[in-house]
Amino acid sequence: RAADKAIAKTGKDKRKKKYQSLDEMRQASEDLVGRMWKARDEDLKAFKRDQPALQKLKMLPEVEDFCKRVGFPEVLLQCKILGALRLWLDPMPDSSLPNQSVRTRILKLLEVFPIDEEWKELLRESGGLGKIINFLSIKDPY
Repeated sequence: RAADKAIAKTGKDKRKKKYQSLDEMRQASEDLVGRMWKARDEDLKAFKRDQPALQKLKMLPEVEDFCKRVGFPEVLLQCKILGALRLWLDPMPDSSLPNQSVRTRILKLLEVFPIDEEWKELLRESGGLGKIINFLSIKDPY
């Protein structure tokens, strides 16, 4: 019985964390965007060491999950997620494109964000997400 309890404690709870307040949602969103920047930086370091850049790919399911939760797209936009998504879509230092799965899934993910009167301003603040999307539409055969 003690072994069963020990095993049960090591298992992760599969249920999604529920956020009670807007402040909790904002804090979780800011944390996610910060980790997205860190994943991008770690991928650049790995790329410079001629190692596989996998941090963005590992984190992508979590980003997709957050963006698809009710209420989160608006909060994520306030937390500057478009800038982080732009960094994830930026070409690598040798001008190669990021992982194809990352590119296609992020472009698909942009559909969940509300396009309203603030959208143009948020795109400007992102530091060139629109330009990257246009570039990918020309250079990326997929």
